Amino acid sequence: MERASDKIAFEPQEPDDGFDSIKQEYKKVNAALQSMDDLEAAYQIATQLADGMRQLADAAALARAKSAARICDTEQLSLSGLAARLGVSKARASQLLKAARNSARGEEPEPGHDILASEVEPAPRRHRVVVLDVCDKQNSQVQIVVRHRSA
Repeated sequence: MERASDKIAFEPQEPDDGFDSIKQEYKKVNAALQSMDDLEAAYQIATQLADGMRQLADAAALARAKSAARICDTEQLSLSGLAARLGVSKARASQLLKAARNSARGEEPEPGHDILASEVEPAPRRHRVVVLDVCDKQNSQVQIVVRHRSA
């Protein structure tokens, strides 16, 4: 039985609800980048935007792993049972549980990419400030800020 405390604040009305807002805002930022006269600045901003988006994707993947672990614990499932419940392979279910356990121990999640965003050299600061705000229907807000100042 679902308790009121089990409900999350954001309940999508459609499968892509919320993500559509992010995609629309990304299109606006991308159009602005493509129209910039300073190509070096556009490249640096796009690099930082990609790094920020990668970090958001990694955070979403970790949230997914933690949800899988909660399902496993709450329903007392075996690895095979969890895999069947989620519609994934046993290997994938194991990866999800490992990521959730590592996070609970305070260990860094395994990156989905060869380079962690924190390992990327910071871009030179100059020229522009780009702020991307995305709000879902419940006004939860995601903000990506890329700052460049004149040298």
